[in-house]
Amino acid sequence: MATVIATGAEKNNPPRRIAPAYVLRLAAAPTFAFMAAVAALQPEDASFCGPVSDARHLSGMTAMYLLMCVFHLPAWLRLADDRKRKSRRLKPERNGAR
Repeated sequence: MATVIATGAEKNNPPRRIAPAYVLRLAAAPTFAFMAAVAALQPEDASFCGPVSDARHLSGMTAMYLLMCVFHLPAWLRLADDRKRKSRRLKPERNGAR
């Protein structure tokens, strides 16, 4: 099952379909960033994943979530690069005329 996105920008172009795997790739990095923030901001005596309560704020689970966030960033970087390239292609060229 694919998600349909209708841009409506051009009438000649049909809406494009986006695979669920693509959406999940984009959802991973912000999700891990949020989980890292939750793990870093929790009180020291609270346990997020088990009975261990002496974990430090910027180690353990927080570091793991930050690394997972970094590993999933290429999907966002690729999306930004694709949009940048597309906008360059759509811009009309100026041949010295104003």
